[in-house]
Parts: sequence; structure tokens; C-alpha cells
Amino acid sequence: MHLRKKILSLSLFMSLGIYTNPLLAADISSSSLTNNKCNKIESPKVIPSFSTWQCHKGVFKLTHKSNIVVDAKYAKKLLSTSEVLQKDILDLFSKSLNVVISEKPNKGDIFLTISKQETSLSNEGYQLDIADHLTIKALHNNGVLWGTRSLLQLLQLDPAHSHIQHASVTDNPKWEHRGLLLDVGRMYLPTDFLKNMIKQLSYFKMNELQLHLNDNVIKIDEDNWLNAESGFRLESTSHPDITSQQHYTKKEYIELIQFAQSYGVKIISEIDAPAHSLAFTQAYPSLRLKGEGVSPDHLDLANPESIQLLEDLWQEYAPIFTDVHIGTDEYRHGNPEDIKSFVNHFDKFLHKLGKKEVRMWGSQASYGGAKGVKRDLLVDLWYPGYYDPKQAIDDGYDIINSQDDILYMVPFAGYYQDYLNTRWLYNHWTPNVFTGKDVAHFDVNNPHIKGGMISVWNDAFAAGTYYEPSDIQDRVEPALKTVSQKLWAAKATTTYAEFKDMMEELHPAI
Repeated sequence: MHLRKKILSLSLFMSLGIYTNPLLAADISSSSLTNNKCNKIESPKVIPSFSTWQCHKGVFKLTHKSNIVVDAKYAKKLLSTSEVLQKDILDLFSKSLNVVISEKPNKGDIFLTISKQETSLSNEGYQLDIADHLTIKALHNNGVLWGTRSLLQLLQLDPAHSHIQHASVTDNPKWEHRGLLLDVGRMYLPTDFLKNMIKQLSYFKMNELQLHLNDNVIKIDEDNWLNAESGFRLESTSHPDITSQQHYTKKEYIELIQFAQSYGVKIISEIDAPAHSLAFTQAYPSLRLKGEGVSPDHLDLANPESIQLLEDLWQEYAPIFTDVHIGTDEYRHGNPEDIKSFVNHFDKFLHKLGKKEVRMWGSQASYGGAKGVKRDLLVDLWYPGYYDPKQAIDDGYDIINSQDDILYMVPFAGYYQDYLNTRWLYNHWTPNVFTGKDVAHFDVNNPHIKGGMISVWNDAFAAGTYYEPSDIQDRVEPALKTVSQKLWAAKATTTYAEFKDMMEELHPAI
């Protein structure tokens, strides 16, 4: 079934680079900033909101003489971020700024520097000192990068894209992992779309994009399983037969990871196994787990060739991948000890290949619990029936809240949510909050809860319901803005109605 193509305002954003509501001028015009009555000027309505904001008298002005000045002492660390900022300001506001390496900024300049003495800053935190020149400083480059994202929003909120109230800002994220998952296994998404999505993630200080690189249709016709819809989206020289027609070449994937890094975003590369592996069993039918009622997308873990296949893929991509996820969800059949052995084996295997952290889906309850399974993996907690978050924490795992009935979107499928309930999320959710019968809510400072992730699953697309990347964009944008507020700031700072107005005002370049 072909759905009517949606003509979104996205086309306007793409052509102009940015959208600014003319009604905004009444609230934050440059004249209102110059009244110098700081006690009447509220913190700017950026997303996510600042941790602290202290107004000072005066207004910073970006002019045709302004430069992006990189502190000469830290030029090697900050040059890439300065170039990203330079390009973004040009693309968003048609303002051409030079990048200059110096220790002495002038009036109207943007100064990027590293500070080694700010005890108030976390690893991703930053400070803005907005005076005659604007200084962004942090302990690390990624903090400086987040400060530049706030700068872009502050410029966007001024109709002239030039004026910012003098102020001091200190800003730190509450949670370390702030992510979005895109199911590219069922629906191939072009690299240009992914790059635009990375820009949006960065714009709202979300720092992870998990790419679910292989999957298949859920309901598989047993009599025609070799022809059922499946996808593996990476070029492979070790096993070319598994690669889908629409895929990412190694060159494209390397460029994508590097592009994401320049915007402060990690690409989490997920090869999902031993379930959801129809692309593998179709290429190698002998690897299919046999048995009554067993899905054809299950690998036979007792067959050494199944393990060898996955070792080959991880070995091939180890020099390319930065952050990795081994899947492990919904393996409903086979020997529970085999899946436990699988987890332990690939955790060790990937560490030997130089990966510092290995991630997996929380499915321990489906194979008898975590006894015998290593605890150093980072667990995406998605369905309490497969692994209860309280049990996961009691077992000693660090977890990411990816709970399905709160944070999953499945476009046009008719189950789960089509669009996330942003009102409920804004008013009630943070990563320590899980829902459902007998599911615990945890202390907001629980050290095992490392963050949250929203997900877009393209089940319906694989099953034959046609839609476009713009339909995904339409769903992600409001969810992204809302969840970024709760992952970074950890609280609602306005009413939802006011926040919704803020969401309408701030659109990243896409």
C-alpha cells in the first residue's frame, strides 16, 4: 500500500536552513535585550534548558567583523569544532565568519577555549561567558561543542541572528547516554538523511545514534521464508552474500562515523543476533535453528559456523566501528546456555578487538536469568517481561532506559505508539521512571541508570507499508526535543504548553 506523500514544512527548512517565527520578535528583539533590566529578563528558552543562567547588563553583537577565535594553546583539540561552528553559522544565518587562532579575542568575537580548573563542570559540561566577546569554555572538546549548540540556539532566537544578552551560563548534563535508535535493517535510510539526523541530535545535545543494521519482517511465512523481507545494510567482503542491495559501503560508513564525531555524536553499530538474523539464515540455510515453531530468523548457536560468521563480521568491521551492540533480544528457542555462552563469547571477543564497551538488549529473563552472564555489558532495558529493570540493577548491570511502551515509535503499524506522547514524557518521565505492573521507579540519582533512548522501528515498512524518511523525521523531531530536555536538564522547567511553544520556535538545520 502506498501512502500519500506528505508535503512537510521540512522542505522549507531545507531550502532556507532555518525557520524563525516572526511572532518571536515581540519577545526577544534586540531592543528588549538592551533595556539592561536583568531582573526582568528570564533565561532564554533554549532546549534543553540551561542548568544556570545569570543575566548581566549589556548585549553581545555578532557583526561582519566577528571571528571565531580558537585559543592557540588548544588549537589542535578545538579546530574541528570551530570549523563545524563556522559552517553551521553560515548555513543557518548566512553569516561568514573566519576562524582565527589566537589567545586574544576582540569585541564581537566567539572565543573557544579549554579550562582545566572549573570544578563545577562535568566531562560534557561547558560555560558561556557572554560579554563584549562570547567565550565558550569546557574541560573537554565535547563540552565546547555543546556550548556552540547553545550559541546557535541563542542566535536563532534573535530575529537578526546577531544579539545575545550578556550573561553567565554553566551547563551540565544529568545523564551520560542520550540516544536515538533508527531501524535501518528493515528500512534503508540514505546517508544524507542520517547526517541531517545527526545534526539534529547534536543541536539538542543528544550524543548517540544507534543504527540497527540488520533485521527482517516479523511474521515470516514458513513456506516462503527464503524470500521473506530482510536486510543487512553493510558491505561485507568476508560474507558478500548477506549484504542487501541497499547498503552502506565501508567508505560511506567511515565517513558517517567521522561526521557524527565532529558533531559530538557516537554511532552505536548494532549487528543483531542470534535472533532477527534472517539475512544470515537466508544466505546460509544450514545455520538456521531447526525445531517445531522456531522462527527462521534464529541462528543455531550450537553450530560453530554460526559463531564463525559473526566473528568474521565483527573482525571485518572492528577497525571501522567505534561503539558496538551485539543484539541478543527475542531469542525464544534453543538452549538457554547457548545464548549465555554467546553473550560472554562476543563480549570477550569484542574487548579483544579493542572495544571498550559492549552493549546488548535486556533479555536475560527469556533464557533463565543473568546467572552465568558477564556483568560488564551495558544493557538496553526495553521490555520488563524480558528483563525487569529492578532485577537488572540488582544483578549489577548498568542500564539505559529504552522502555518500549514509553519510548518506541513504530510508524503506521497500529501497535506501540505512532508518535510519542510528548506531554506525558515532559511532565512525568526521566530515565529512572519505568511503567507497568510491579515495575519499580528508581531514585533519580541511581548510579546504574545511565540514560535513555528513543527508538523508531520500521516493522510496517518491512511488511509492505510504504512511507518515506520524512515520515520518520516528522515523528522524531518532537520526541527528540522533549527527551533531550529530560535527559540533559532532568526536569520540566515550564508548563508543557510553554514548552510546546518553544519546540515550535527551535528547528535545527536539516
